Amino acid sequence: ARIKEGNDPEAPIAITSPFLDLLLRTYLLKEQQNLDL
Repeated sequence: ARIKEGNDPEAPIAITSPFLDLLLRTYLLKEQQNLDL
């Protein structure tokens, strides 16, 4: 699920900081890769 302006039902927490947004995206991407393994 892509993080939008808090409109995404799968992302109840709105990310306002670009750094935190990038950090969250990176974390979720790693988690997805781990699940794919």
